[in-house]
Amino acid sequence: MKQFKIWQAPVFAFFSTQFYRDLATNGKGVGFIYLLALLSLSCLINPVRQYFELNDFMAHSGMEVVEQFPAIKIEQGKLSIDKPSPCYISAGDTNFIGFFADEPSQSQIGEDSTPLIVTTSELRLKTANSESKEIVLPFKDLEKFTLTKADIERMFRISCLTVPVCTYLILTSLGWIGHILQALGYSIVALIMAKLIHLECKYEGL
Repeated sequence: MKQFKIWQAPVFAFFSTQFYRDLATNGKGVGFIYLLALLSLSCLINPVRQYFELNDFMAHSGMEVVEQFPAIKIEQGKLSIDKPSPCYISAGDTNFIGFFADEPSQSQIGEDSTPLIVTTSELRLKTANSESKEIVLPFKDLEKFTLTKADIERMFRISCLTVPVCTYLILTSLGWIGHILQALGYSIVALIMAKLIHLECKYEGL
C-alpha cells in the first residue's frame, strides 16, 4: 500500500529514504516519470540564464556589431556593398570580417589577418591550424542574394531564443538517457545480487 501521495513527492524526494522504498515498491513507472520531470525542470536553469545573457549582449555589444554591417547584394555571382571598401566588422579591437567591394590581390589577402574575408567573387575563411589553409566558397552559383542590417539583426534575435532552446533539449535528452541507463544498471545489479544470495526482491519498480 502506498505511504506517500503524489503531492508529497516534491518535499520527501529530497531527504526521505522511506519515500524511495515506497516508490520502488509501488511506483510501477509513475515515480520514474516524476523523477524525469524533476530532471527536466532542473535543466531549465542554464538555458534561462543563457537567454538573459544573450539578450543583454544583443542589447549592447550585439547592436554595435550589427550597425557595422553593410547592405550586401550578390547578383550573377558578384558581390556589392553600400559602404566604402574595405569595410571591416570588429568586436572591440579585433576585426573578424572584412568586405572588399573590389577584387584584392593575393598579397593583400595574405597580409590581412582578418579570419573571414568577403571579396566580390568569393568568401575566404582562414583556418586556425598550423598549415594556415583557407576554406574558399565562390559566389558563382548565386544568381541573386541580398542581406540587410534588418536581416542580420533578425538573425541575431532569433538566435537569442533558439540557442537556449537547443541547449535545453540537448541537456534534457542527455540527462534522461544517462539517468535511464543508470537506473537500469543499478536495477540489473540489484536483481543479480538478489538471485545470488537467494533473496526475494519485493520492489516491483525494478
